[in-house]
Amino acid sequence: MQGLFFNGPRSCQYRLKWLVERGLVNAWRTVIRPGHVRHASIFLLSTRGASALAGLSGDQSRPYVLRAEHALARHHNLVHDLEASQLFVDLALATRHVPTMGLYHWVGEHGIRRAYGEEAAPVPDGWGRFLVGDRELFLHLELDRGSEQTKRLHGKLAAYIAYFRGRPHASCNHVLFVVPTEQRRRQVEGVARLLVETSVECCRIWTALRHDLALNGPLSRVWAGIGESTGRVGIPEMPSRPAGGRPLADCIGKPCWWERRPGGGEGV
Repeated sequence: MQGLFFNGPRSCQYRLKWLVERGLVNAWRTVIRPGHVRHASIFLLSTRGASALAGLSGDQSRPYVLRAEHALARHHNLVHDLEASQLFVDLALATRHVPTMGLYHWVGEHGIRRAYGEEAAPVPDGWGRFLVGDRELFLHLELDRGSEQTKRLHGKLAAYIAYFRGRPHASCNHVLFVVPTEQRRRQVEGVARLLVETSVECCRIWTALRHDLALNGPLSRVWAGIGESTGRVGIPEMPSRPAGGRPLADCIGKPCWWERRPGGGEGV
């Protein structure tokens, strides 16, 4: 929150304290045990805060309140959700002062399900629209823990390929598998090679080690593509298409971006 909205920690802390005291935000304070490093507290939009946000946006309050309640109900997946969010936060921060690129849209799993509705489509852990100059590409994040069996992994990859096969500009959709180990990377790549058809327009599948991302950052050349002959690349180098005129200055994390986009990362 500090990185996306504030210039320093104190101003961020004062504002969060103000929001919590007025019941607009709920806070989960971390407990410090002897010998342990304190982690950041977790802040969640309250139902009152959701209603206030809907009023500021001129929208009906019910969808906002349901989203706030959904976030609270899914606290058992909190660590996974925070890790998935971190990649998009890192992308926004890495491009905050880069005028030629930025993360324009960022939608979480719940927002993706809502957007698809009844349509049978794969649901990643997060989705983003990334702008590079006058072009754009789409990121479908799969934060892999290495625990899914091969059969389930096969079904997930098959769903992506079946959905995007033959669609216009399908190759601008990039499925990013962040994996914990080199062994898991080989497993994902092995399953993907059985499914990928290079002769048909389809989505691209990439893998990266979690350690490499943490060490080098999200824009670094850590992504290995299935069926790619160019070696490892960075997100800005992945295939893209002409953008729709969205201003780079309004990307997430840019100076005062929220004033021009009150809907946030999911806004138009």
